[in-house]
Amino acid sequence: MTEITKTTTVAEVVDACPTARGVFDKHGLKGCGGEHGPKESLAFFAPVHQVDVEALVRELNAEMRNPSRKEYVYREAARMPVPVGDRIPDLQNPSGKQVQ
Repeated sequence: MTEITKTTTVAEVVDACPTARGVFDKHGLKGCGGEHGPKESLAFFAPVHQVDVEALVRELNAEMRNPSRKEYVYREAARMPVPVGDRIPDLQNPSGKQVQ
């Protein structure tokens, strides 16, 4: 692959330039799509995650032309509890009932 475009899939980007994961992380896309990335185009993937696709493509191409020397090790994104209303549920007591 010589250039990343909006029609390039996340999986193709990660395959061609593994250090591109750092660019995805910078845009808040850490761990998206698993280790190999989803088979969705950047044109679809970026807007769904409120990321400027033009900026993402520019930065990914820059990374591909001049890869980071720092080795990237994929790690799953931490699983966080999903907020319910204005509170985060207690995973030890999901019903919220008072425990004696």
